[in-house]
Amino acid sequence: MKHMKKSLAVLLALVMLLCAAPTASASIQPVEGADMTVDWDGVIEAMRRVYLNPAGEVDLTPFNIPDTQANRDYLKKINLSLPEMVQFFADVFRFNSENGIITTGKGGVYRYTDYLEYTEKYDPIVFAIDSILYGIKDNDALSDVDKCLLVHDRLAAWTAYDYDRFLADAEPLVSHFAEGALSLRTCVCDGYAYAYMWMMDYLGIECYRIVDMPSESHAWNEVFLDGEAYFVDVTWDDPVYDVPGRVTHNNFMLSYPTFSASHWSGAGEYDTSPSSTLYENYFSRNAESEIVLIDNTMYFLANGAKLYSRTPDGTITYIRQMENTYSYQAGDTTYTVTPGGRRIIAIGDEVLYLAPRTVQAYNVRTGDLRTVCTPSKSFFPDDNDFLYGIRQQDGVVYITANNSPNFSSDTVKLHTSAFSYCTHPTKVPCRAATHPAGCRTPSNATTICPACRKVFQDTTPDPNNHLFTKTVAGTEPGCYNVGYTEGQQCEACKQYVSGHEELPITHVIEIRDAREATCTNTGYTGTEYCTRCHQRIAVGQHLPSLGHTDPDENGNCTRCGAHIADPAQPEPQQPQPQGSCKWCGKDHGGAFGWLVKLFHNLFASIFGAKY
Repeated sequence: MKHMKKSLAVLLALVMLLCAAPTASASIQPVEGADMTVDWDGVIEAMRRVYLNPAGEVDLTPFNIPDTQANRDYLKKINLSLPEMVQFFADVFRFNSENGIITTGKGGVYRYTDYLEYTEKYDPIVFAIDSILYGIKDNDALSDVDKCLLVHDRLAAWTAYDYDRFLADAEPLVSHFAEGALSLRTCVCDGYAYAYMWMMDYLGIECYRIVDMPSESHAWNEVFLDGEAYFVDVTWDDPVYDVPGRVTHNNFMLSYPTFSASHWSGAGEYDTSPSSTLYENYFSRNAESEIVLIDNTMYFLANGAKLYSRTPDGTITYIRQMENTYSYQAGDTTYTVTPGGRRIIAIGDEVLYLAPRTVQAYNVRTGDLRTVCTPSKSFFPDDNDFLYGIRQQDGVVYITANNSPNFSSDTVKLHTSAFSYCTHPTKVPCRAATHPAGCRTPSNATTICPACRKVFQDTTPDPNNHLFTKTVAGTEPGCYNVGYTEGQQCEACKQYVSGHEELPITHVIEIRDAREATCTNTGYTGTEYCTRCHQRIAVGQHLPSLGHTDPDENGNCTRCGAHIADPAQPEPQQPQPQGSCKWCGKDHGGAFGWLVKLFHNLFASIFGAKY
């Protein structure tokens, strides 16, 4: 693999170095001189906790990791052992020589993409892992080395190296992650290494991703079995150009001397500890095909398309010679060739074998051999075209013809056909879901077909189940916009599940020109103005004058004190009537008294008597 772009190398080699497996700091021997006062387990736990909320973040600065070469080496030893960080984005490490603190990116904060993007990418990877690990995980009949071998083969058969884009220096970033290997089924060496490490983590087998130092031009894995270290390179055992179903075993469980003899010498810049040669002559070295598993027994081709079985106790049994020659007539001459396809896959109780121009199925229970597919003559336009590739995906078998077992980018003579083979007669519970159905996403895988390992997933979201929520601070209302109280918002559907109550538009009111009504002047309740937006909000009401109250003894208004009347005077005494005159109350005497009395009586009759 050629030299990566520097930015990509820094991102992949440095940014995630603080991650580790659940027992990494306990099982990995610390680098001499590393500061063991650092809470390395706390660092690991902090990173794992954040996975529970893919939109979360974790700040690693509180761990105060001193910037020393030994600590850097120890971080590399821990080396990306949490491959769940498929959708992890951050800046590179920053080493502050002044305070001796290692931080990551901007202030030591790790950030994920949003929840929907995370689950859309994460779930297909989990389904792929379920399929690859089916029959291997929790299988006590298999040894750890055989589990490593089966995962190695299944991953190589599952994935194709992103060779054309790599040669053009155009491979996307996803090809460097487990997502490329498992979900998209195309990647470069980083993708193989991340995916293999992740699956080893599920199996409880200590495994790390190794980078060729200092060139950072290749990645592979280091696996620990019974305290011994071994190198595994799935990339080099899935040769380019990819041929469907082709798996080799030359780079499985090697010591450092053997590994470095064929790989870059830079391997030693990272780790030279693998010294055991225990598995360098393991039975898999002679296998000519993918090693498949049926009922705890492994099946493979070796020694010229001979089919063998190997039981968990290590017993290898020869079964039969498979068809590997083909004869055809050209004029008067009969030609016999041995194309060398030699690929197998397993579906149910059958090993499907790729003969030169047919697909045959061997039943491991009955021993029956039958032909299940014979492509038409047009599928082989040239006498030198034969079947060289076979793979299965979800019960569909794909076969590929070519004029050479060594494929290239020239696909003119490359032909692919497919036929359904597995009807998924049964489904069994799959690995427990990593999350239930959410408001926008279905739950994780629930069942799997034991025959072809197709994973069946729940496709129905639960609109009432909001898996991840975040607190959104409240906002104050303004003159032109409503406000909201603090609320809990779902990160997937963006709905608020609590709080977030609307607060109406609010002005900051000031009353101007208000005056009270007096006895003689009108009043005014005042005009309302907003001191924030400077608008007149409401006009007040005019109030009528109150008028004076009744005067007091001094003639003054009791409200305003104004003088409104003179002091009260006593009424003059009216004379008491002395006579009989009804008008003046007197007795009229004298010479003319009678005349006065006459007129007074007339007045009294007209105007009313006074007395």
